[in-house]
Amino acid sequence: MHSECEHGIKDSSRIAEAALKRLHRSFLATSRPRPSQRGSGPCHPRRLGICTVLPFTGVPSTPCPVAVRNAWIMVEKSDELCAMSGAGPLLERDYSATIVGATCTPEQLTRMLRERFAEFAPPETAAFAPPNGAGTLLEVGHELDIRIALVGHCRVRVIHFDERSLTLRTLTGHPEAGRISFGAGRDEQGRLTFQIRSRARASGMLQYLGFLLLGKQMQGRCWIRYIQRVTKACGGHIEGRIRVSTRRVPEEPTDRPGYSAPTIARGDLG
Repeated sequence: MHSECEHGIKDSSRIAEAALKRLHRSFLATSRPRPSQRGSGPCHPRRLGICTVLPFTGVPSTPCPVAVRNAWIMVEKSDELCAMSGAGPLLERDYSATIVGATCTPEQLTRMLRERFAEFAPPETAAFAPPNGAGTLLEVGHELDIRIALVGHCRVRVIHFDERSLTLRTLTGHPEAGRISFGAGRDEQGRLTFQIRSRARASGMLQYLGFLLLGKQMQGRCWIRYIQRVTKACGGHIEGRIRVSTRRVPEEPTDRPGYSAPTIARGDLG
């Protein structure tokens, strides 16, 4: 009897493993939306219903394929907006400055951002409210409420930080879908640098039209003022002008759900 039970368990495990492999192939086959499915792409929870069978496979020790595991993460964080789920072109926007005469290091600047992030945003454009009030040290998972002029209230979530960068992702209700990173470093001459880079597209067609009409200018004004305020808090001044650039970019794996990488590579910070 005991041997029969063992054979039954092994047979069940093999069946479950075969089902997981079929599930994996099915997910990969449907991971890119057809034109008729625009607006319900791989970031959309209803495209991920197949993943809800995972907790009931009966084989918790069976490894989950990477694609299915990432899909399961998406179900748990369905309020996060990835760049793949938006409308219009995917844009990478850079705002950077060289700061001279500053008294802080790149690491101290980044720590200051985590402690005083909301303080540097111009309230007339975007007013941030940190979790648990001012002075809270931002950690992964913390959310910030935002009041954007002409848009209203929305939220972002901290998805990554290290000693030289801080990265936020937009949540449902935000006019953009994607990530933004704030990073500090040194240039070839050893001068302090501060950079903001977003990788995002509008969260919908209406938001894309708003971005073309007013959003682009408002966004630029917001982050330029942010850099100016951070520079002042560091006790320095900006060398030359704040550099601003915008370019269309192709989608990368990090623009998909389940990834929390910064938009600025560590090597770009100096």
